[in-house]
Amino acid sequence: MENEAAEILREALRRLRESYGERYMTQYFTERDIVRELQAHLIQIANDEKKPLIVIHNYPVERDGKRALLVDLAIISEENKDEKGGLDIAIEFKYEPDHERMIKRPFSKQGILYSKLPVVQRGDVAKDIRRIEDFVNGKDSISGADLLPNIENAYAILIDEGGYHYRYNRKGFEDLGGEWKEWSEKGKVFIVKKSKPHSYAPDIFSG
Repeated sequence: MENEAAEILREALRRLRESYGERYMTQYFTERDIVRELQAHLIQIANDEKKPLIVIHNYPVERDGKRALLVDLAIISEENKDEKGGLDIAIEFKYEPDHERMIKRPFSKQGILYSKLPVVQRGDVAKDIRRIEDFVNGKDSISGADLLPNIENAYAILIDEGGYHYRYNRKGFEDLGGEWKEWSEKGKVFIVKKSKPHSYAPDIFSG
C-alpha cells in the first residue's frame, strides 16, 4: 500500500508543479497555501482512482495522541485507519517565495513584504529532516516520546520558488542529505526521504 500512496503523491506533486507557473503570483503566499493545494490534489486523485487513502493536515504522530508533535501532511491507507495504525507517508514542508515578489513602501504591486524574506533558513530544513527521521524510527529524539510505530516513509520538501537557497547555499543544503530537482523556470525543489531500517522510500519526484 505504501507504493500506492507514493504513486499518488508523485502524481499530486506533478500536478502542482504543472500548474504552478500560472498561479503562484496570485495564490501562493505562505507554506499553508502550498500544503492546502497539494492536499486537494492528493484527495482528488485518490477519489478519482478509488484508492482508500485518507489525507490529513497537521496529524498528531505521538503514540498517546497528544498534539505536541504534528506532521504537515499524512497519507493513511485502509490498513492503517484504526486507532493503533500508523501512516504510509509523512510529509514535512517548507516554502521560500520568489524574492522578486518582494515589496516595500511605497507599494506599487501585489507581493510579499520584504521584511519577511527569507522565510526559510537552512536550520529549519535540518529540523524537518530530524523530524522525519524520528517519524520512521518511532521516537522523538528530543523528548523521548514514543511515536506511531508504523510510519513507513517520510519526506522533507522545500519548494524554493525563485531558487534563492539553490543559488546562495546549494552545497549547504546538499550536506543535509537531500537532492535538488527542477521545479519551474527558475525555481527548485529540495527533497530528503527517509524510511524504516532495511526499507526504501520510493522516489516521489521526477524533475
